[in-house]
Amino acid sequence: MKLRFLMLVIALLLTLFACQGQETINFQGKSDNWEVVYQVDIQSEDSESKSLEIRYIGEGKSPKEMDYTLDSVSGGGDGNDIPLNDGVYKSSPNSCSGCAVTGEDDKIKVTIDWQGKSEKITLSNQR
Repeated sequence: MKLRFLMLVIALLLTLFACQGQETINFQGKSDNWEVVYQVDIQSEDSESKSLEIRYIGEGKSPKEMDYTLDSVSGGGDGNDIPLNDGVYKSSPNSCSGCAVTGEDDKIKVTIDWQGKSEKITLSNQR
């Protein structure tokens, strides 16, 4: 019985220490037609994981695809002819190690192009 309790305490402590030091920053922004959420999970001073969600919020039927460009201090990304599923694009998490990490006060710039239209959105930290 004591052994089980001790193992449970050790498992809880390991879980607690594994999560210590991680920080999640949620950047958000919207325009007339799009809403963007960029989530950054900072794992250490030179390691992070990022994911992106772009949602069509305009009137009428959502486009079938769009292009985007994302610029940030720690890098950027882009996509062309990205298919939308019910007006939404969700990226898979993207990790880097040995990289410059995103800061809480960074401004992330996103440009979305679709059907001959273009909108620019600045994302900011939603504390």
